[in-house]
Amino acid sequence: MTAEAAALTAYMEVLPRRAESASHARRLVSSALRQWELTELDENARLVVSELVTNTVLHAVHDLIWVRVNQPRPDRVQILVSDLSMRVPRPRASIGVTDESGRGLRLVEALCDGRWGVQRMSWGKQVWAQLSLAADG
Repeated sequence: MTAEAAALTAYMEVLPRRAESASHARRLVSSALRQWELTELDENARLVVSELVTNTVLHAVHDLIWVRVNQPRPDRVQILVSDLSMRVPRPRASIGVTDESGRGLRLVEALCDGRWGVQRMSWGKQVWAQLSLAADG
């Protein structure tokens, strides 16, 4: 790893609000995790960013999505998905067996051991989630 790559603690990409943006976001996350030597988190992190981007694609109203991946600690990664909508996502209270959607935020919550949330901004919101190597977080 180069000194420049080691110094990077965040990666960001601005994506169109389209279904295929989830795959771009997964590649961004995987690339960051490889650089930070946190590939053990790759599968869960790709699922988390996929769910957050898909939620934004389905429910936001503006054309752009911001995806950011931070490394706040050597053993932790934070994924942020931002958009210009003020609508705050919430997990569904109940999901039927035959429901085809509505499980995404529950999956994020499970994969992140409850370390996720929404930060309202003057221009919209950021939905964030954290994953770590440490079991106790």
